[in-house]
Parts: sequence; structure tokens; C-alpha cells
Amino acid sequence: DDSNILLIHVFVLISIKVMQDVAQKFKERLEHIASNLPSHLPGVEKTSQRVVLKEEVATENVKKPRKTRRAKDLSSEDGFEFPKLAYLTVEEFDQIPKYIKGRTSYDQVNNAIDEIHKVITAKYKILRLPRSAMGEPVMKKYKAFKEAEIPDIEGEYFFIDDDLKTYSQMKMDSTGRAILTMLRHCGRLREVRGKKLLRYVLKL
Repeated sequence: DDSNILLIHVFVLISIKVMQDVAQKFKERLEHIASNLPSHLPGVEKTSQRVVLKEEVATENVKKPRKTRRAKDLSSEDGFEFPKLAYLTVEEFDQIPKYIKGRTSYDQVNNAIDEIHKVITAKYKILRLPRSAMGEPVMKKYKAFKEAEIPDIEGEYFFIDDDLKTYSQMKMDSTGRAILTMLRHCGRLREVRGKKLLRYVLKL
């Protein structure tokens, strides 16, 4: 009758479900055994080598992303990078004569390089501005920068004492003067005189 047919149908469904569960567990067991075979068994080492080789080839075929410079590594907002002097190494600092560096520390010298970079960035950002974008105060600074230029250093980056006073926290006291002398001694700066001005030219 209908009740017997229904019972048989339910029994068949339960049997199928049980068989599926058993088959799944058996499959998982086989996969576990295959992945944990001892390497000394015949054929195992060669198979693993082929897998590694395929992974290496796939890795080589993936295009590496291009390196991009982060915004904080740039020297200006428009992405133009202004030059910066290389920091002194400990060896360079140790080789500076004692009468030049006095009590100036290694960190003070490299901090001064950061301050000089601020000066160069501020100055040459103004020099790169179109005149139409300059107000009167900026135009005065622009003209002062241009008046300090001389043919001997055309195309080079430089600053003068007034630039340091205006655009950095570096004081032009005995320590500040000593630091500039040390940077010149280590080949980071050179001095150029003319028009009654002393210019510190970056040696890049």
C-alpha cells in the first residue's frame, strides 16, 4: 500500500545520504594520506618537485607591480622632487677634524641637512611658479632669489644665509657655521662668492 511505498522511499533516501557521508569521509581520508606520504617513497619526490616547479613558473609569470613614490617622499605638492643632500655616514663624521666639529654631534649635522632641504624646497617652489600666480609678497621673494643668481652656478641649487634664516630653524651661530663648514669638508656643499654674497651650492 501507499504507507509501505513511502517507508521504502524514506529508507532509500536515508541510505543514499549515509553512503554520501561515507564516501566524503573516505575521500578526505585519502587526500590526507596522499598529502602526508613519506618523501622516500618511489615517485613522491618527483611529484612534489613538479608541483614546486609549476608554482615557481606561475610566480614568475605574475607581473610585479610598479614601484610608486609615496606622496610623503616627494618634496612638493605637485609631485616635483627637489634634490636633497645625502646624510653623513658615521665614518665621514668621525674623520672630520676635531677643531672643525668641536662639540657638534652627528645628529645635529644630519638634522641640518633636513633643514637645508626645507630651504631648497621652499625657495625653488617659488622659482617654479608662473608669474601670473604670484602676489606682490611672493614676487618680491622671487626677485630676491633671481638677483642672488650668478652665471657661475647657473642651473645649480644653492642658498644664502638669509634663506636659512627665513625658511629653516637652523641658527647661523657658531654651531650653524661649523655645520656648514663640515658639510663643505665632506663634499656636500661648496662656497661661491660674488655680488657681495656667499652662496652655498649643493654638490649632488
